Amino acid sequence: MSLRKSANLWAIGLTLYDMIFGMAPYEGDTDAQMYSKLITFISEEEWPSILFIDPWHREKTEALKFIKRFLLLSTLTRITWHEIEENPWIKDEWHKVHLR
Repeated sequence: MSLRKSANLWAIGLTLYDMIFGMAPYEGDTDAQMYSKLITFISEEEWPSILFIDPWHREKTEALKFIKRFLLLSTLTRITWHEIEENPWIKDEWHKVHLR
């Protein structure tokens, strides 16, 4: 996969994370802070806790599994477009949209 496509997938992962959890996985006021937080995020993999009592627990848990595949450091192990289409979290919806 080209670096460009892989970077786009990383950006999609960040967007999905923000949409599902209401915050970015890492933030900073300056480029240096952002870079530092990115390195911490990658090395420590600080994922949000999803409470069992959350009415969206099942959906958020499945979404987080999906999002983690986007936010892998190695472009060789990061999710591919084909894997996105086949992922159980969105597979049915993906095919509905594709049939339109």
